[in-house]
Amino acid sequence: MKKKSIIWVSDFILGLTMFTAAIVLSTVYMRNNFIFDKVGTNELTFSANSLSETLMREGIPNNWNKTRVVQIGISNPDYSLNKTKLKALKNLSQDNYENSKKLLGTKYNYLIYFKDNNNNSLEIESNTYFGHPDYNEFNINSIEKDIITISRYLIYKVESATEIDAKIIKMVVHIW
Repeated sequence: MKKKSIIWVSDFILGLTMFTAAIVLSTVYMRNNFIFDKVGTNELTFSANSLSETLMREGIPNNWNKTRVVQIGISNPDYSLNKTKLKALKNLSQDNYENSKKLLGTKYNYLIYFKDNNNNSLEIESNTYFGHPDYNEFNINSIEKDIITISRYLIYKVESATEIDAKIIKMVVHIW
């Protein structure tokens, strides 16, 4: 009987040691892979919100252009889209993408585009996509990083010879 109880105790201690090691390793793995990713995602979300809020302003100075800009904004005081500023953003991001990120207050890559009320992409001033030159709404999901998407709404004024037609459009901002 003594040999059976000694074997049972040694089996119990070995099993308990393996179970404890598994718990410790699982905890270390989860802490390293999930908690730190969440911190990075929170920073990314904060930056996406900040960038989209910046775009909803007029910019600094409020009549900024490609050569005289402190902060980029693409709207008018009534939250209507300023097509001149949007074109300046396109030119700035094509000429010096890294500088456009700084002027938007982010260190992350970004892509901006607009959708109508039927969720169709809008071409504005002969451009559909603004920001990173290699991505659009169709290949953005091929990026193997966390992507945060923020949507904001603006007024889009289309002027004809007799009237101004105002529509609400969605601005989509991706950041990664």
